[in-house]
Amino acid sequence: MFLRVETATGGRRNPSGQKGTLIRMNAASETRKKKRWHLAAWLTGALIALAVTGVVLMFVFWPFRYRMVHPLLEQAFHSRVVVRRYYRTYFPHPGFVADGVTFWRNGHNGEPPLAQVDHLHVVGTWSGLLFTPHTLYQIWLRGVRVRIVLPSARNGSSAEQRGGEARAEMDTGRAQSQPAARPSKLTQPTPSELHVETIVANGATLDILQKGKTSLHFVFETLQIHNVHAGEPLTFFTRARLPRLRAVVAANGTLGPLRPGHYAEMAVQGGFSIGGVDLSRVSSLGGNASASGHYSGRVDQIVVQGKLAIPNFHVGQAHVERLDAAYNVTVRVPQGEVDVARAKVQLAGSTITANATIGGNPKIARVNFATTDGNLQRLLEVVEKDTPTVAGTASFTAQAQFGAGPEPFLKRLRLQGRAAVQDVTFVQSGTQQKVDAFSARVRKQKTREKGTVTAAATAETTFRNGIASFREVRVTLPGAAAQLAGTFNLLNLRVNLTGKATMQRDLSNALTGWKRWLAVPLDPFFKHGKQGAIVPIAITGTAQNPKIGQNLFHNR
Repeated sequence: MFLRVETATGGRRNPSGQKGTLIRMNAASETRKKKRWHLAAWLTGALIALAVTGVVLMFVFWPFRYRMVHPLLEQAFHSRVVVRRYYRTYFPHPGFVADGVTFWRNGHNGEPPLAQVDHLHVVGTWSGLLFTPHTLYQIWLRGVRVRIVLPSARNGSSAEQRGGEARAEMDTGRAQSQPAARPSKLTQPTPSELHVETIVANGATLDILQKGKTSLHFVFETLQIHNVHAGEPLTFFTRARLPRLRAVVAANGTLGPLRPGHYAEMAVQGGFSIGGVDLSRVSSLGGNASASGHYSGRVDQIVVQGKLAIPNFHVGQAHVERLDAAYNVTVRVPQGEVDVARAKVQLAGSTITANATIGGNPKIARVNFATTDGNLQRLLEVVEKDTPTVAGTASFTAQAQFGAGPEPFLKRLRLQGRAAVQDVTFVQSGTQQKVDAFSARVRKQKTREKGTVTAAATAETTFRNGIASFREVRVTLPGAAAQLAGTFNLLNLRVNLTGKATMQRDLSNALTGWKRWLAVPLDPFFKHGKQGAIVPIAITGTAQNPKIGQNLFHNR
């Protein structure tokens, strides 16, 4: 039995040894857990310390403090800035909000503020705050109102007479705000270091004021500016409404690089489109104009090239014609002067070339224009309410000038020129038949062919107060020629031209019926050698119903 028991017990494990192994394994696991907890606690503490340090540093070097932002605004815009309410923002983006911001010129002497902003919101980024602290992501402006006061005419038309370029650049001195310690370069970048990615000022308005003149008002429905950084050109897009003209202007392009204090010298280029211009809002002209093109140059002198279309152009209550033009314009902004070179106008079936200038005080437009082989009837329709009485081709050169004013356009127009018309016929068949018959009677050489007689004429004219004065009008038609002088009133369309007519045959041949027999005894008195007769002639009546005849007793 002893051996059996020993054998039985020798094959079993020792319970006390298994327990010891388990104890040692549990102890090692607890040690590893404690090390992990210690490591996690150390890392958490380090992160908390780092976060606390970051928060402390953020508050110490936070770039959007009022005492840092306020001088920066005054430096950037060269004006005294007053802020009604200011507070910083942290989430979701760092930045600040300023309400009731007003920009004043120093020494404004009662002039309105240069600009007012109801709400200004500057948005940065947390990554940018760490790596590019001088970069602002976005600036949102709401309720922007800008006022530019130009010098009065008696004080000079150029901005140099008041020490600047009629500055929208806010030519003022140092801000008159509460003194503050000068921040370090790290916390407050100079304007040359500041970089703004995007400025949005939709709904902004601009008023250009000048004493004694009507102000100009612009409403910018859309205004976005990108890449505002000294040394680099900014890009922009705007859509503005001109209430006075009921027009909409869209423009995009580049401006700069920015040069504080020298804004007039900054380069500018881009494209534009203008639609819905109501010409009746500015003069007695009529029609709705649209234009497009591109521009380049400097802020103080811009060259514009483009095209203009007016599908319903008219003068006063005259006929409607389509007008198309290609133009090259130079605008001198400080003086408000415009030069138009090499303009090509398509109007009433005619091609008109023109050069023009707009300048002076008050503004006067001076235009030199010319055309060859124009459609006479359609050209007259541009200025005449009723159907013109003559047709043919016209060529002319003229110098005209006109200015703004309450009077109708034709009374404000001053013109001097020379015109030539060919192949002239009368639109009314009755009048044309009388001319055909007259020509047939006074011609020496008779022709068997019967047809419409055409005339030609040359004239020198001056136009003032709605009346065209003709110093000399030469008219020729088969069998006769005439030299006339007189006036044509475009306001009431009355004609008064008198002169003399030279005919190839005697006076009696020009008359019909019993008048012819009565004139036979007078033939010797009007006979001019072998050339026939020279008799007084008058064209009277209206353009719609002219009276052409031999008036022997007409008082010239």
